[in-house]
Amino acid sequence: MSSASPPLGWKTQLASAFLFALGVALWRPIHPLLYGVALAPSFAVWFFILSGSARSENLFGLGFIVLFLSGAIIGGSAGLCGWLARRWSFPSWISAAPISAACLLVIFGQQYQAQKANQATSEIMAFLQQIRAAEQTYAAARPDHAYTCNGPDLPSVTGIEWRTDYNFGGIDRNQGEHNRFWVTLRCEPRAFRATAAALWPRGPRFTLDSRSPVITPE
Repeated sequence: MSSASPPLGWKTQLASAFLFALGVALWRPIHPLLYGVALAPSFAVWFFILSGSARSENLFGLGFIVLFLSGAIIGGSAGLCGWLARRWSFPSWISAAPISAACLLVIFGQQYQAQKANQATSEIMAFLQQIRAAEQTYAAARPDHAYTCNGPDLPSVTGIEWRTDYNFGGIDRNQGEHNRFWVTLRCEPRAFRATAAALWPRGPRFTLDSRSPVITPE
C-alpha cells in the first residue's frame, strides 16, 4: 500500500546535515573554520530568500531563528571537527566518507519513514472498520436506528481521545488523533461518515461512509 512518507525526523536531518558539512570541511581547498563561520547564517539566509510571501506569517520569525541556530550548530561543529581532523594525515579522499554516510542516512531514513507510513495506513484502515462495527452496534440498539457522532458512545473503539470540533457548532466529541491520523466523525440522517487524514504533509486521507463497506481514498 503506497502513501506519501512523513518527512525525516529532526535528529536524522541534523545528523545528515552535519555529516555532509563535515565532508565539505574536510575538502582540502576549503578552510574548515572559515567554512563553518560562513555556514552558520546560510540556513537562515536561504530560508529568508525562499520563503517569499510567507515572511508575513506569524511563525516566520520562529522558523528564521531555528534555522539560524541549526546553521550555527552544524557549521560550528563541522568546522571545528574538520579543523581538528586536518591535524592528522588523512588521505585526500577522506571528505567523501562523511558525505557518503550522509547520503546513506537520508536514504535509509526515508525508507524507514515509508515503512512507518505504510504500517500506519494499514492500521488506520482497520481502525475505521472498527468504528463502522461500533456504529452499527450502537444503531441497532436504538429504536430510531440512528448513528452517533459522539465518540465516547462507542466504548469498543479504543486508542483515541475524543474531543469536540467547535468549528461546526456541535457539542459532540467527534474527533481525535489515532496513530498519526486525525479522525473525524460526521453524522447525517440515518448515516455517518468517518474520515482519517494523515498528520504529515501530503499524507493520505480516507473516508468511510456507513452506506458503503468500502473505505475510499481522497
